[in-house]
Amino acid sequence: FSLVICSFLLGGASASPIGALRGFIADEFFSNSIIEASGLTTVPDHSHLVGVSDHGVIFFLNLDGSDSNHCAADLTSLTANNFEGVTVDFTAWTPTDMSAYVVHEGSSTDEPMLHHIKYFYDPSDGSCNATVLTSDSLKAGIPCLTGDHGIEAIAYKETDAVSGEPIFLVGLQDSDKGVYEVTASGQSAATSCYDGGGMDLRGFSYDDANDILWYVADNANKFVGYKMDEGCEIASFDTPAGDITSEEGVTIDFLNKIVYIANDGKDGTSFVAMYDWDDNGVGTTCPPAPDCGDGICGLNEDCYSCSLDCPGRTGGNPSRRFCCANGECSGEGCSSLSGDTCFGAGTTTTCSFAACDGGGTDTGGCSIDDSSQCSNLDGSTTCKACPDICQWRRGSCSSL
Repeated sequence: FSLVICSFLLGGASASPIGALRGFIADEFFSNSIIEASGLTTVPDHSHLVGVSDHGVIFFLNLDGSDSNHCAADLTSLTANNFEGVTVDFTAWTPTDMSAYVVHEGSSTDEPMLHHIKYFYDPSDGSCNATVLTSDSLKAGIPCLTGDHGIEAIAYKETDAVSGEPIFLVGLQDSDKGVYEVTASGQSAATSCYDGGGMDLRGFSYDDANDILWYVADNANKFVGYKMDEGCEIASFDTPAGDITSEEGVTIDFLNKIVYIANDGKDGTSFVAMYDWDDNGVGTTCPPAPDCGDGICGLNEDCYSCSLDCPGRTGGNPSRRFCCANGECSGEGCSSLSGDTCFGAGTTTTCSFAACDGGGTDTGGCSIDDSSQCSNLDGSTTCKACPDICQWRRGSCSSL
């Protein structure tokens, strides 16, 4: 697939609030520690979250509602302990056999690593421990990982049907190559590096049922879904800036419809915010590519790129200028529009100016949407019904 993330924050699906803020998890736990939360993941039985800190700590947050018995295990004895992302193999994890995969960021002089960590955590009494099973370099397995670019995120994608080995998506730091696939042993699992558009990806979670990568970017206050196999933004949700200021990790409980977003504490104490979230209204397929001339002012079309479908006035008096784009109007002249005129231009006669009445039907209102069509009006009455774009002079109608 082709992964192009460059339009995530600038275009694509419109943003709406993510959902009600349920609260913050483990406030006291974080306030009494120096943990800077970075990566975050749920586990299959929804009993706890597994998180990591970029100071060599793996921690466990109890989700039984008591907001107690959280626990942290110190792994600073590892040389490669700048932990940035964590995930689990959702097909292999069980309450009696708990393990997680953690990425060490790395740099040009410090190879990024993938650690497989066996852990024990009992939410009933807050006891925990962790042991590193394997550590594998990711340097050779990711051909687009060059310079100082390290690893910022990891998410479980699937299990290889032949080898039985889990495959993970990893997010590359500050790179124009944003996402790559690796195996649990740190080997390449893809044929190319996927374009990341230079976005500062910090954490993501993968919806394997719909092939959607949900991610957060540092200081962006956005939670965004990207359709992997088709290459488009599916949805974008705002996360309140007062709650999240330095997003580092995100994970989704699809069963209970909750999104957890971790702040790494650069602006103070770390925290994990918990939001209600319903993905039932989120599409699972990309919108069709724009088709100029189909009579619909659709996605990625505007009065500049496709005046056939999207009416507009880009010259003359600024107070009368407007431009239709993606089915919406922008510009001071929008106030003169009558009705939902940015849709259906070219197919159904629509009304674009104050002189129109009756929604632009043949009732004496302006019957065109663009000044280039003035010459098609064959009478003074129809021409004068469009005074903002047409003029009747010497027996013919022409644009202003």
